Amino acid sequence: MSTETKEGQLIDQSTFDTIRQRYHIPTIFAVVLFMFWLRFRNYETFLVGEDGFTLQAVDSWYHWRTTEWTVENYPWLIGHDPWTRFPEGTFTGQFGTLFDFLIATVAMIIGGGDPSSQQILLAGAIVVPLLAALTAIPVYYLGKQIGGRIGGIAGIVFLAVAPGQFFNRMTAGQFQHHAAEALFMIVSVVALVFAIRVAMEEKPIWELVPARDWDELKRPAIYSAIAGFAMIIYIWTWPPGIVLIGIFGIYVVVQILLDHMRRQPPDHIAFVATVSMAVVAVGTALLIQEPGFSRTTMDYLPPIFALLVAGGSLFMAWFSRWWNTTDYGDRGYPVAIAGIIIGGLLSLYLVLPDLYDTLVGNLDTVFPLFILPGGSIGIVAEAQPPSPSILFGEHGLAFFSALVAVAFLFGRDSNKPIYLFIGVWAAMTLSMGITQTRFNYYTALGVAVLNAYLVGKAVELINLDRAVSSVRDIETYQVLTIVVLLMLLVVPLLPPVADHNVIDRSGATGPATYTEKGEPVYDWMNDNTPEVGNYGNASNADEIDYYGDYDIPEDSNFDYPEGAYGVMSWWDYGHLLTTQAERPPHSNPFQHNVETSATYLTETDEEKAELLLDAIAADVSDPSDLSKEELQNELENVDESEMEPIQYVSIHDRDVGGIFPAIAQRTDNFNIDDGFDVEKYESTMIAELYYDDADGLENYRLVKESPYWSNVQMTDEGPLHEEYGDPQTGELYEGPYVFEDDDDAYSATKLFERVDGATLTGEVGNLSEVDVEEATITAELELFSDTARTFEYSQTAEPDENGEFELTVPYPSNEEYGPDDGFAESAITPLGDSYQVNVENETGDLVKQANVAVNESDVQFGKTQSVEFEPANVTVDIDRNESNLDVNKTNDENLTAVVDIENVGSLGTEQTITASLDGEEQSSEEFDLAALESETHTFELDVDLTDDGAELMIESEDDSDTAEISVFE
Repeated sequence: MSTETKEGQLIDQSTFDTIRQRYHIPTIFAVVLFMFWLRFRNYETFLVGEDGFTLQAVDSWYHWRTTEWTVENYPWLIGHDPWTRFPEGTFTGQFGTLFDFLIATVAMIIGGGDPSSQQILLAGAIVVPLLAALTAIPVYYLGKQIGGRIGGIAGIVFLAVAPGQFFNRMTAGQFQHHAAEALFMIVSVVALVFAIRVAMEEKPIWELVPARDWDELKRPAIYSAIAGFAMIIYIWTWPPGIVLIGIFGIYVVVQILLDHMRRQPPDHIAFVATVSMAVVAVGTALLIQEPGFSRTTMDYLPPIFALLVAGGSLFMAWFSRWWNTTDYGDRGYPVAIAGIIIGGLLSLYLVLPDLYDTLVGNLDTVFPLFILPGGSIGIVAEAQPPSPSILFGEHGLAFFSALVAVAFLFGRDSNKPIYLFIGVWAAMTLSMGITQTRFNYYTALGVAVLNAYLVGKAVELINLDRAVSSVRDIETYQVLTIVVLLMLLVVPLLPPVADHNVIDRSGATGPATYTEKGEPVYDWMNDNTPEVGNYGNASNADEIDYYGDYDIPEDSNFDYPEGAYGVMSWWDYGHLLTTQAERPPHSNPFQHNVETSATYLTETDEEKAELLLDAIAADVSDPSDLSKEELQNELENVDESEMEPIQYVSIHDRDVGGIFPAIAQRTDNFNIDDGFDVEKYESTMIAELYYDDADGLENYRLVKESPYWSNVQMTDEGPLHEEYGDPQTGELYEGPYVFEDDDDAYSATKLFERVDGATLTGEVGNLSEVDVEEATITAELELFSDTARTFEYSQTAEPDENGEFELTVPYPSNEEYGPDDGFAESAITPLGDSYQVNVENETGDLVKQANVAVNESDVQFGKTQSVEFEPANVTVDIDRNESNLDVNKTNDENLTAVVDIENVGSLGTEQTITASLDGEEQSSEEFDLAALESETHTFELDVDLTDDGAELMIESEDDSDTAEISVFE
């Protein structure tokens, strides 16, 4: 038997039947291959030189850290890490997990046991896209469960072209766990679906347990245990994955309530919940790495949460049975359960408040109403709720059709346990995407499955799933219906309709620009600052190995050796400091120490900012909440040798630009709610460091700046920045400084070193030219950056009533030290060998001057240098013109003397020039000469020369120069 197509081709019926039965297999394979290609194709963009590399996004850099650590210590995973969150260190939590182990294992295979950096990058570039692509398989399975094969294929076709978070976070160069999260979560959901299906088939009841009827219990127990094991893998990959325990718990509550109302036994679902969650509890208990209750680490929370769901399901099943023996009526059962849940939460709040806070705090993962502005999540852009336009850009019309699908599913198919569970899970993924933008990679899974359900219903409606036994049976309207549905799902996400589509994006993936801009500075820091443990020549770097294995401290506070130090920066750059500079940051993208960083950066008093850093080093509790006086009191009896100092400060263009409002949001120092105070902003530490190169500050010196440049401008709403681009290539400008005429051009990243500063002392009260009450002393030093930029540092002071003054300067005029000496080898060098110290009067005129050499040892160790002013610093050079001295004049004629007067000093002067014969003044003139200014003057002398002649002398009032000539008749 054969079937003839419209083109006249003959298809054997058995071939058609095979295609009809198996068409989904090559389709799934093609989709998986396409998804992998899209994500891997731009891999070479992240290679730099022979063994260099770069990555996308800051979190990728810390996964690099944990993966590289595992490669160095294979097969172990990193534990407590003292190379971030200085001076406490931290447990890595959702980093250093199964995901990192997978990449490290692939890297070890590629590199033959000793992989290079680029081989580790290649491993990540393979694993991340592959995990993302493989997600299509369980998505198809779930879609098939509720929407048939055509629905399942429709779901994975949507997933393949979804251009949002599911694509952006899962490409080569994205060294992040999101692909593993998505895959292992949906595999866990599939495993639970299998367990629920088997339970519905086998119908286990609790009477079988005491009867030890293992034959009846074995199959549902095995499938439930497998589901529990799958969830362990998911949670081990991403500890916040306990959200799936919560989602499953919600389903169990709803399902048992429905079973009770329908007079169906609740035992079947309770059995699945009890066994699977017991396995999760045991497995996650074995993986506990630190005590406490946190949603981001493997601690007590996962096993306890799993036990709560297991115990709750057992209780609800027993309570349902008991309720059925009473006369209370079915409708009272849900009310009683609601009361018990509320009572249980209240008890938990009273007995275990930490556990309660964590469980309730985790609600901001799923429900948008629980996100609080100003919290640590409130300042993270990716954790903000997305707008409808963002949701459309992520999923097109499919997101909104998914909302229709979930309502239809709950309304029509909630009586089917598998449908209900998939519906609850998918609805929660939608809620997660509405809650936080970043979770739309989960939402894409739910959208795909729900649209599979919708397509499946359409297929049922047009009878395409049952009526087709040959090609001739397919009607045009059936084909058109499916085509229209697929177009609605995918066309809004494809070119030319979508400006941002997976095709274009896959070819444009590349390194994050703002991570590149800081890399030259951090690479320099790695090579040109002392190793951690060696600051101040302490020689303890061997006590804090970058790849060392450290136990969790009892008080969670790492004991750093003498000579260890940290770096202050905004949290965005913490992982870059850890990996590129190999220096521990104070704050990081884990949101550690965000408040103290924000308080420091927005502080307008340098002395208080210094006290804050010292308080951090001394482990003072909540130093950002303390006043200046309170900080001084806290530090009064602290032994400085016990402090763990923050020695460097890193500032980026984004910090002073668009990110500044987020910084201000985390501190009471700077309120932007009522408008932007530009004057106050310009006096903050972040602004004085970045814009002014620490000009006027006492304890900070610029030691390195990036060769990348940015244009930072002030608007009425605050500062903004944009990157300079090369007009020929469109790439970020990199190279020597060429913006002398542009006041808005600044290096993209600047690194400052904290120093004690050298103190310059002197006295001006003994100078007759100086009015002590009106005088200002200024020390100036011109400096040169290795980016070919010159700038000037200056510091001012006013003398006291005795004319004495002192001022502190952070830049040396003579560089002496390098990393081997325990200090930075600065990329900023002085253009002179001394500071110029000027004394100005009340009108700003320069009246006295001195030069003082400041060695780097003076700056590093807070030494004092004395300033000595010379009595005068103005000289007058007088040249005589002898040809104009007529020696043949008669006695009654005048003598004419022409002189050239030049101020060869560096200051302006008022001078009186006199002409004398034989010591007797004949004429005088006053001259006001600027520095290096010259003037010619003719003296007309009415004299009576004797036969012996006379001595003509031209001199300045301060005897700085004279001209003496013998004149004869």
